Amino acid sequence: MNSIRSAIKMTGEQFSRQGVRRYLFNSGWLFAEQGLRMIAGFLVGIYVARHLGPAQFGTFSYVIAFVALFAPLASLGLDSIVIRELVVHRKDEAAILGTAFRLKAVGALIALAALALTLTIVGVVAPIRGYVFVVGIGLLAQAFDVTDLHFQSHVLSKYASLCRMFQIALSAGLKLALVWNGAGLEWFVAVALIDQLALAAALAWAYRQRGGERFYATFDRGLARRLVSASSPLIISGLIGALYMRIDQVLIMALVGAEGVGLYAAATVLTEALFFVPAVVSSTLFPAIVAAGAGDVATYAARRVMLYRALLGGTLVMSMTVALAAPLIVRILYGERFAAAALVLSIHAFTLPFVACALVFGKVLIAEGRHALMPKITLAALVANVGGLVLLLPAVGVAGAAAAAVLAQATALGTLLVLDRDSRVDARHVLGIAVPVRAR
Repeated sequence: MNSIRSAIKMTGEQFSRQGVRRYLFNSGWLFAEQGLRMIAGFLVGIYVARHLGPAQFGTFSYVIAFVALFAPLASLGLDSIVIRELVVHRKDEAAILGTAFRLKAVGALIALAALALTLTIVGVVAPIRGYVFVVGIGLLAQAFDVTDLHFQSHVLSKYASLCRMFQIALSAGLKLALVWNGAGLEWFVAVALIDQLALAAALAWAYRQRGGERFYATFDRGLARRLVSASSPLIISGLIGALYMRIDQVLIMALVGAEGVGLYAAATVLTEALFFVPAVVSSTLFPAIVAAGAGDVATYAARRVMLYRALLGGTLVMSMTVALAAPLIVRILYGERFAAAALVLSIHAFTLPFVACALVFGKVLIAEGRHALMPKITLAALVANVGGLVLLLPAVGVAGAAAAAVLAQATALGTLLVLDRDSRVDARHVLGIAVPVRAR
């Protein structure tokens, strides 16, 4: 608790009013980008799903999910480490960016090799194997994300956000054109690759327009060893996170088939669109709650618990509403071919309260320096998810995947409460069980 107060006091001393406005302006661009991504992805995703139908939409979703499993190998967990280096060692920016660029390029090659090997071992059929490799080539373009790290380190996210907005608009326009022209699945796979190449080109162009130094030919072996050493735990965390987020669609494809993936993906797109609500609320209100704790431990605890209760109550109402209206929602948005997705949606909607609580608990852990627990929590959720999928998919079909997702989210929250005493105290307050407020 003292560390929180010290950090807040230091922040107040270091930043002028103009500096605060700069950070708020920077955050505004990030929110605008995420809002556009959510709206465009949701609306265009519905059109694409209706056009392709459950089986082909399932294949497309599977391809994207399969490639995403290998993305942490391409990024090498470097992003946060590189940003820290850029902030601390401004004069070495070209060397830092150039070294990170080459490391990410090597990581992308390793990811492609691992992807190709896995495709062979798993025995993915020829057309889908080709689609996966086409999208996987885009991992090479992610090396240009180092320019985004430059923008972040200088609190200039406006430029990276504009690049991503361009990519989102281009992707949406191309996909809508393909739908209107009755294009086949292979064209949507090509757009998934174009997305990544377009973003890389836009980021590189924006960096040069801002007068960025030429860094592509710069490499520092000592710095490379230091970056890889510092980021190695983050690579493992990233792989666990990627497995947790994407393994469901891969296993559904293996155990149920492409149509099952399509039904599941169509339903989860709707639920995940609602995740934006608690994410925005928690991101907006949590800084004020932390600030309240600068002078009063009891006020900090009370406001934190109020946020938990508000999000928990609101998301429970949202979950029950979606569950009851699921058949109508699916019929209106996707049509009769996706009718079986209604049951998936009605179950998956109940991940929302767990996600809302996890968002706040995660912010509390980071603010209070207890974030080392987070990989353990994610691993527990991954084990629960895979176990649930293996047991439930053969028994009840794709609805079992939705139940496994709820189980995984509940396991994540339960693991946190088992491992962290302070979180248990918060949970008891949320449930109205009185316990003494203690300084953290």
